Amino acid sequence: EGEKEPLGTSAGLAAGPEEPLSVEMRLRVTNVGEQVGADVPQLYLAFPAAAGEPPLLLRGFARTSLLAPGGSEEVPLRLAARDLSVWKGGEWVLARGRYVAHVGSSSRDLRLERSFEV
Repeated sequence: EGEKEPLGTSAGLAAGPEEPLSVEMRLRVTNVGEQVGADVPQLYLAFPAAAGEPPLLLRGFARTSLLAPGGSEEVPLRLAARDLSVWKGGEWVLARGRYVAHVGSSSRDLRLERSFEV
């Protein structure tokens, strides 16, 4: 098998107006290398400071198909209300405030950052 080359990624973020609350990121992943390859973009979330959560939590990931050099694929990453909630008082509570979504190939290789309010 050929060596997998790094893939470039771009993102857009939108909060859905429908209930229940949802947030969707649509990523365009492009193979910028010279070999066929796939990637698994990972979505890490930084909660509002008042939530008291760790700095980054893995909240989603998706695998691309094998992409030829220069090939692209759009990958959706969705967050439900539970992904934006914290466990308090024996129940899940939606944490209100500013979130920062980070996307990359791992928690040590975060290439994109987008913030949104809940």
